[in-house]
Amino acid sequence: MPNKTQAIILAAGSSTRMWPFTLHTPKPLLSIINTTILEYTLNQLLEIPDIEEVIIVVGFFKEQIIDKIGNNYGRLNIEYVIQETANGTGGAIVCCKDFIHDRFLVLNGDDLYTASDIIRCLRFDYCIATIEVADPSLWGIVTENNGLVESIIEKPINSPSRKANIGLYVFDKNIFKHELIKTERGEYEITDYIQHLLTNGFFVNCITVSENSWLPIGNPWQYLDACQYLLEKITPEIKGTVESNVNINGAVYLGNNSTIKSFSYIEGPVYIGDNCIIAPHAHLRPGTIIMDGSHVGGEITRSLILKNVKAKHQCYIGNSIIGNNCNIGAGTITADLRNDDKNHVTVIKGKKVDTQKRKLGAFLGDEVKTGIGTLIYPGRKIWPMKCTAPGEIVRVDIV
Repeated sequence: MPNKTQAIILAAGSSTRMWPFTLHTPKPLLSIINTTILEYTLNQLLEIPDIEEVIIVVGFFKEQIIDKIGNNYGRLNIEYVIQETANGTGGAIVCCKDFIHDRFLVLNGDDLYTASDIIRCLRFDYCIATIEVADPSLWGIVTENNGLVESIIEKPINSPSRKANIGLYVFDKNIFKHELIKTERGEYEITDYIQHLLTNGFFVNCITVSENSWLPIGNPWQYLDACQYLLEKITPEIKGTVESNVNINGAVYLGNNSTIKSFSYIEGPVYIGDNCIIAPHAHLRPGTIIMDGSHVGGEITRSLILKNVKAKHQCYIGNSIIGNNCNIGAGTITADLRNDDKNHVTVIKGKKVDTQKRKLGAFLGDEVKTGIGTLIYPGRKIWPMKCTAPGEIVRVDIV
């Protein structure tokens, strides 16, 4: 398809920062409202007529992605390229070399982009997308002049720019004339291609996207934030059954064959999927997302409850993510606010990380069971298929 732009979606990573949710599932297949991260991206590409072919670079749990998406997604033809070695984003692009016809787009497979921003990038021969950030020392920073890239600096301490690279690029097959060089970490970086273009006198354009038009999903609380943002955009609809004496305020979506039992109080925005039961006297506060097949009660606020969760009895779940097929015992409480009102700190890859969140609950992997009266400290994680004892206080991650 020489006259069309191809799209490459990078979906090969193991996503260790997203544990426990990516221990058995590739991050691109994590649920966001009524779809997955990868399908959300493909839906954006469906809005762009110039794109008809998508190459998905897979590696970690590749079979799950291939089985889920198949070889056609709407009008999009899907090809899969396997990145056998985890050798960086540049290495992923090199794997696609023999499949590229001419011009192509590159997107991270675990972030959310908008079709409008992608279209803005496609106006140029070469392009990189950025967003303004508060702390440049945490990002790859692009310096530009009148919309043209001057340099890319990795995590600068004193930066003249606050424009962070968000992993959205436009290239053509001519970049493959440049041989990438491994970094000190033993990886190939896609930004090396940008530097090659600049060194050889090519113009690389830079666009800046607005806040919330790009949603990174690099850790569990960003995953929750992305779901919350999309929840704000739901169209209210009641497809299921609402029993008598239920109070509903705000935007609420109730799926097919789902029931809200009597005397429940629902404050939107709230999303309830198909085949769910909301127990009597439940209080679902703003930001509650309940996926298909779950049976919940008690009080829930700003949380993502994944599929087939049982939390029937009185409990408190706040600012948390509860994995698929979990069983939440009566009286379970996820604490989400520190007594000193400081930001929550959690552990990622063995290191303490400031989440920048005043409110942060628990992150439970699939098939976790909590005993009655379990109390979970803020920001704690429980690995899939683990259990807590009745009355247990979870002060550290259970792995």
